[in-house]
Amino acid sequence: MIVQIFNLLDLSTPIFSAEHFSTLPPLLKQLTHPTPTSPRAATASASAAASATEDITETLLVDLGDHASREPFLIVRSSQDDITFYKAFLTPTSLAFIKTANPILSTPRLNLAESPRFRQMVAMENVGGYACVFLPGSDPAFIIKTAKSVPRLHRLAGTAVRAISSFHTASADRGFVYVDVAGAVRVALLPQDWNFDNPFHAKKIYLNESLRAVAWYDPMSVCIAATTKRVPFGIEEDGAATPDDSQLQPTIESGAVTIISPLTWTVVDRYPFAHNEVALIVQTIPLEVSEHSKERRKLVAVGTGIFRGEDHSARGGIYVFEVIEVVPEPGKPETNRKLKLVTREEVKGTVSALCGVNGYLLAAQGQKIMVRGLKEDQSLLPVAFMDMNCYVTVAKNLDGFILFGDFTKSVWFAGFSEEPYKMLLFGKDTQGLRVVTGDFLPDGRQLFFVVADAKGDVHVLQYDPEREFPLSSLTYACDLLMLFHNRSKIPRGTTSNPSQRVPCPTRNPLSHPPPANTDLTHRRAGGKTPPPCGHSHRSPRSHYHGARELLPSPQPAAEPSRGRRGARSRTEPESVPACHHGLWRILAWSAG
Repeated sequence: MIVQIFNLLDLSTPIFSAEHFSTLPPLLKQLTHPTPTSPRAATASASAAASATEDITETLLVDLGDHASREPFLIVRSSQDDITFYKAFLTPTSLAFIKTANPILSTPRLNLAESPRFRQMVAMENVGGYACVFLPGSDPAFIIKTAKSVPRLHRLAGTAVRAISSFHTASADRGFVYVDVAGAVRVALLPQDWNFDNPFHAKKIYLNESLRAVAWYDPMSVCIAATTKRVPFGIEEDGAATPDDSQLQPTIESGAVTIISPLTWTVVDRYPFAHNEVALIVQTIPLEVSEHSKERRKLVAVGTGIFRGEDHSARGGIYVFEVIEVVPEPGKPETNRKLKLVTREEVKGTVSALCGVNGYLLAAQGQKIMVRGLKEDQSLLPVAFMDMNCYVTVAKNLDGFILFGDFTKSVWFAGFSEEPYKMLLFGKDTQGLRVVTGDFLPDGRQLFFVVADAKGDVHVLQYDPEREFPLSSLTYACDLLMLFHNRSKIPRGTTSNPSQRVPCPTRNPLSHPPPANTDLTHRRAGGKTPPPCGHSHRSPRSHYHGARELLPSPQPAAEPSRGRRGARSRTEPESVPACHHGLWRILAWSAG
């Protein structure tokens, strides 16, 4: 396929031609050699055309940008509504186009009553101050470029769009009007206070305080945020803080928990802590509130740190709140939510991680893990514990299995049992990873962990009790072989933020066996592997029987089937992809 650009004043001769356009090459440059006529050249040209992988349905050459900067782009649309961008630039002899990145793929909406027919892209000169392009169809989106970004797709909320046009009136300044798949006509505006520089459009809300943690409380559809602000330091005497009257007063961070309404994005309620107490973690956890009916209710759990200075050990507090509905203030309907304190318990050591485990509250306090249950009298009763290393930063639960991340001692894998109440350690990693965040990554019958360290690198580890691997990949603790090996390391070079596990399409693991060349340990960036030790060891069954006791039915962390164990090769391949089985689908760290 050849793409050609003509001058409207002279349609007889193209001013630009480029071949092999259907393959979407990284660079489109002027075709300088004549059309081949020999049989061999004709065969080569036909072979190149047959290697096309994209079914191109539409192209559009348009200026994109805002009031500060506009640049010409060639937009290519495939039959699957996937978009490719080419930026135009001048060479010493002719015009050329270079491909720009677009990681977003089309995701057609499947809940439509009828599939909309093909609609062409619409170039819009001024919508909210942007020269943009609208992509209609089942996945409608705007193609917007700012002076500080490349062209990006920003999806339109709602259903599929049949037709669209610019709309500018006194009540709709530089807006647009469109017809949806149901035939309804809608007039809309691009929000002026939103930012379109990043892959996702965002709005910045100023709280005038530092934000420490955020959680979404689904039963009341509000946002729970932990904030801090600087206050004058006071000396505690008899439990009360006395202010310092000196001229140069030191300051200290003081925390609070607030409710932020998504209607106005303002603080509608606030629960302040002591002047030297700061919230470190906020989670919404379904807790068992009745020992008789076994009723579970989603509550807000907050872990805090209480700091009294360098000569006193830090303490912490565990708070459990419930968001209730109250009578709103006149003229402020968003103020009908309020925090109700259910219980509070002060503990030794700061509370750095929280999660729910089968209706119980798990808290990392200092160098210890405690599992507590909420009693009928609204008090917390400890039922199980486990000693940890230094400072726990991550605690994630998956059906009774718990992943712990330590800021100096990498990750631990454990489980919680109710009959009897106990915590069981299944394995730990030997690497000195400074874990910032992590989560489970189950894939069929295999259990992986995704961990991000303080350097911004993403590590994929696997728990596999039946696997044979070199002695250097084992960890010894209490004379037990611990079963972890690193599958891959993905360097990022940026600080990673807390992650969230999201579901992916289910499939039958038996009908999609893993590739034969993906069983590799110690793979690092650059394809290097550690030198072999010359020995391999199989872990005793007693080291993972505790994990099987917690499983009422086969789970990702259970023992693999005998057929799959026998199919594994003892010889490690030279190179494999960093991840397999679609592991990239639920990585929660954005690319920038």
